[in-house]
Amino acid sequence: MRSILAVVGVGTLVIGAWKLVAGNPVTAGSMFVFTTLCVANLRSETVRRWMDDHPIVVLIALIPVAVVGVVAAMP
Repeated sequence: MRSILAVVGVGTLVIGAWKLVAGNPVTAGSMFVFTTLCVANLRSETVRRWMDDHPIVVLIALIPVAVVGVVAAMP
């Protein structure tokens, strides 16, 4: 699980940086939210425990972030 979080964190960081350079700060911001959550989950036992105990809250919070990021990426 930790390796998946690391891959997702690095991947969203790279895509966020690319979108920021390409001039799409909204999509970059949504990618950086995912990166931040991955890093927090990897580094903090408290965050990991909270996210494991509240998966629905995490999902409800991430759905709008993902939708905004995808909509902003569309031409």
